[in-house]
Amino acid sequence: MYQYAVKDANALVSQFTDDDFGSGSGVNVAGHAVRLDAWLARFLQVQNLFFFQNQRLPSDPASAFFVPLPQGANMTFRYQGQVLFVF
Repeated sequence: MYQYAVKDANALVSQFTDDDFGSGSGVNVAGHAVRLDAWLARFLQVQNLFFFQNQRLPSDPASAFFVPLPQGANMTFRYQGQVLFVF
């Protein structure tokens, strides 16, 4: 599975959106997510998720616009894995 997503700064309440994408900041990110699944048995699945995220906008104190990521933040790479038992 491939996903591209954008979470604009101050546009969404991060608690009500996808909590996997944007972890560490919640909002003000754009990035890609790739998921690879592997079935080890008929009842056992391993999911591998890779996230690549960039900040979108820097903070601007003059206009009272504040975002959680500092200016010049590097791209973040994150891995999330989980094992699923299917009944």
